[in-house]
Amino acid sequence: MSDEADAKFLASMISIFLRLRNPTQTQNWTTANPTLTKSELESLAVESPESQKVFERMSELKLKLVALLASGAFTDEEKFLPALYAASSFDNRLVSAAEEVLKRSSVSMEDEALVKRLFHAHSTLPPTYRTRILNMLSKSSISATMSDDIMAVVKLNFSTQDQASSGLAQNLLPKSALEQTKLHTATFQYLAWVARVGPSQEGFDIAVPLVHELSVFIEGQGWPVPQRTSHDDIALRSKAYETIGVLARSANMPIARRLQLAGWLFKSLSEDTTADAVVNIDGALSSLTTNIPAMTGSESQELKTMLLTFMSLADEPPAVRSTRHAVVKWANQCLAFSDVLARWIDILAVGAHEGERSAVIEQGHRGLDPRTYHAHAENSPE
Repeated sequence: MSDEADAKFLASMISIFLRLRNPTQTQNWTTANPTLTKSELESLAVESPESQKVFERMSELKLKLVALLASGAFTDEEKFLPALYAASSFDNRLVSAAEEVLKRSSVSMEDEALVKRLFHAHSTLPPTYRTRILNMLSKSSISATMSDDIMAVVKLNFSTQDQASSGLAQNLLPKSALEQTKLHTATFQYLAWVARVGPSQEGFDIAVPLVHELSVFIEGQGWPVPQRTSHDDIALRSKAYETIGVLARSANMPIARRLQLAGWLFKSLSEDTTADAVVNIDGALSSLTTNIPAMTGSESQELKTMLLTFMSLADEPPAVRSTRHAVVKWANQCLAFSDVLARWIDILAVGAHEGERSAVIEQGHRGLDPRTYHAHAENSPE
């Protein structure tokens, strides 16, 4: 189009129409489209009798509009959001056509203004759209620096019926278990992206609050023993533990908060019945050790008490697995070689339990031998 203003206006109108849903017999246009504003609905003249025949062919019209987007009538920037909305549809034909438009787009996901528009759209649209938006944001490094927007994503997507205070907030909640699972999965995929690329970005400062939100998510499923145990719930729980570990590695976390999180993870390792999450819990515990120098650890009575407590746990309920291997690793990495308690933990690892796992005994020997202790200390990441 020759007139840029006309093209932007038309693209905006197409965006609204692509999000429009026909009301059922028990709905009106407002209740069928709770996230469209009154002015947006009026702009499409939804109540006009002349428009009703048009809306009867809505699916066909939406396909024609996506075909228009695919033509040269719009710039890539103008067609991006309308195509993204179409790609969030339940109509597979529409999704396929819209995905082709997005694949050919030259729009940069490092465009700050565009990313801001995506975050804003995420805050106002139903779950299917938010899921697709998060897939796009998972390609944007600059989005990882937008702390307030990321926290808003987490709070909105993890909110529950009880927490949704306003009518709009209720309308933004998933309408089915499947919709919720897809939204949560997309949220975790985005947070994994943030955890991976965020620390290298200037201005990344939300690792600690994100760790808190992920802990709250896990506790919301039941903790340390999960109450929700479907395949999808278990996968999300495991992903949450994994992301906590990635974030904790680079988090600017005070030693007291780091030890509090460690105690929470040790209890999870001991009592969480989710077998699939064990590797991720153990990995998160290992990540926490990277920022606890041995001399600092040896000065912490809280750390020593925690390690001795979890080293001495009986192999009986409520424990479902031993934490001794993780404890010995912590003692060897976070306490000085001259620390008496650390070496006592190593001795317990080697000889306190008949039939002890070979990995625990090996860690104990490693901590008792000054050569292997210092070699491991030198090779540990700063």
